[in-house]
Amino acid sequence: YGVLIGNGTSAVDVSAAGTAGYMFAGNGASAPTFQGFQQAGTGVVTRTWQGKARDIISVMDFSGVEGNGVNDDTAGIQAAFASLSAGQILVLPHGVYVFNGAITHTTASTGVHFDGCKFLVGDTGANGTLTDGGTGKIGLLFQSADHIVVSGEAQFVGTGTVGSTTLAGMVFDSCDYVICSAELYYENMAAG
Repeated sequence: YGVLIGNGTSAVDVSAAGTAGYMFAGNGASAPTFQGFQQAGTGVVTRTWQGKARDIISVMDFSGVEGNGVNDDTAGIQAAFASLSAGQILVLPHGVYVFNGAITHTTASTGVHFDGCKFLVGDTGANGTLTDGGTGKIGLLFQSADHIVVSGEAQFVGTGTVGSTTLAGMVFDSCDYVICSAELYYENMAAG
């Protein structure tokens, strides 16, 4: 079924083929049209709004992520990292995230931005496994992911029983070309 929308003098079928991801807009004086996103400058191309929105991904878009300091966010955060493709940035908005077990990220040429968030890192979940076969209690494990950029600010707090003796907040394992300009704070952990 089609839907017609107009300005009183003409109408447009908003169910037209090939319009997915485009914004339907007008200026009030003429019939609305489907419009894509176009960056300012020379040599730019028109993209869908959906494509533009997918450049930056929020962890809050994933099922099971609450960021309220109570619910276990492990599965949702892992799904968010797993969804990243090269060139994308994952944003973790301000909030308190609870996770238990290693969150592993393996996609190269990606970014992670911490927007003043706090991680309550438990140690009763699955161990992180390093490329050399070693294992350990790790919060975020970046593994064999080259060209990684980490920015923003975050606090990692160990909440489990081993806490300050063996828990690591964030580990880069076999990653080349890592830029970490983030301000990171660690509490009740053996290593950052």
